[in-house]
Amino acid sequence: SPEFVFSKQTVMNLAAILSEKPCERVFIACHDRAFFVCALFASLAVQKTICLPHMLTRASIAEVMCNEGDILITDQENLTDVRENTLLKTVITSQKAYVTPRTLSPNQIITFYTSGSSGVPKPIHKSLFQLEAELKCLHALWGGHQCTFHSTVSHQHIYGFLFSLLWPLCAGYTIARYTYALWEDMFFQLSENDVIISSPSHLGRFPVNEKPVKRPRLVFSSGAPLALRFAYLTHEYLKVFPTEVYGSTETG
Repeated sequence: SPEFVFSKQTVMNLAAILSEKPCERVFIACHDRAFFVCALFASLAVQKTICLPHMLTRASIAEVMCNEGDILITDQENLTDVRENTLLKTVITSQKAYVTPRTLSPNQIITFYTSGSSGVPKPIHKSLFQLEAELKCLHALWGGHQCTFHSTVSHQHIYGFLFSLLWPLCAGYTIARYTYALWEDMFFQLSENDVIISSPSHLGRFPVNEKPVKRPRLVFSSGAPLALRFAYLTHEYLKVFPTEVYGSTETG
């Protein structure tokens, strides 16, 4: 939102608020990746267990926020009444608050939720040590020169979190703040040699009468098996074949 300013002071303000809460678990549910990163840094600074709901709906979040004192940080007005102790999206940057960030522990946990085949949210726990190892692997395989990462998948899922947020964040790449719903919107923003994080459902529905002028360097697909015809369709539109990632939760 226009009033949000991403800065160290914003992170410290939010960390100060969290440090006063007796909660252990902080749920982050944000469409805006800039605000998501702010909430992520603040939670890490005060060593809270970070939980990422897989769907940004009141019902799905209420289902997993089952512990007394759980906190939700969100930039979505429709989610602010999920629990009484919800933190609203507005962090007043002029309020000079400060907490001393604690040293990150490699054993600190981030919890993801996946519905799997049953439809029931299942928690998947990953330590910072595990996530860092995955990021090193991703960067060794596909790291390159400065570019922008664009995504049609949410960063609330482990695939989107790793590929569209954490990897480019740690590598110093530029990140598009919002998840694209329409290819036309991304085509307008796409620069030569950018990276696209996508899925079979999106790679199978390119716009009929519009193609991008610039060619991305990499296109990733995960979340479901990629049909061969969608791989060729991707090449037709983007001039590059997609790299398919199997089992984002398990493979890492």
